[in-house]
Amino acid sequence: MIFLKNGLGPCPLSHGSCIFSKKAFETAGKYDSNYRLIQDYDLWQRMFSIGSIEMVPEILYLYRVHQNSLTNNSRSAFCIEMNQISIKYICEICFGHKVKKPVFIVFGPKQHCKIFKDHVVQYGSYKIHQYVFFKHYKDNLDSSYRKFKKGAVDGIIILDPHKGNECKKILSYFESKEMNYNQNLFSLYNILE
Repeated sequence: MIFLKNGLGPCPLSHGSCIFSKKAFETAGKYDSNYRLIQDYDLWQRMFSIGSIEMVPEILYLYRVHQNSLTNNSRSAFCIEMNQISIKYICEICFGHKVKKPVFIVFGPKQHCKIFKDHVVQYGSYKIHQYVFFKHYKDNLDSSYRKFKKGAVDGIIILDPHKGNECKKILSYFESKEMNYNQNLFSLYNILE
């Protein structure tokens, strides 16, 4: 799982620079054609569960970023797919042992919550208990934590717009309550403006 120190993030690998065995590729299940933009992100999630990766400590690959790239021209679709993949693996790895579908409270900017609700949630085997817009986050921290402690929700998801102030404050609050990253507290990467 591409769990980074501070949550789920973009893939730390540049696909064109990777070499992997055919056996690992086939064991992982190859590319999933359900994803149009970031099939590699899904593939890496599955391949990381098979074994570790190694990095060659020298620059061997040149990567250009330009305004007409597929990622730049499809930012919304890119984020939607990344969130679909991320939440799928959160559910499998962190909550796969549960009989019932995991239930989450989602914090985020209003626009991000709407996109998440309209394009991500419908494809998952989990439930959303509540959406909390960043504008109202202070009024909902304590009640969200109480719902978690009582077992009404399994985790908190923060739709992370580049670790803005609200995001940092929300994460700090739940960390102070001894919630744990990548166990019951998740920050999903978003590049939406």
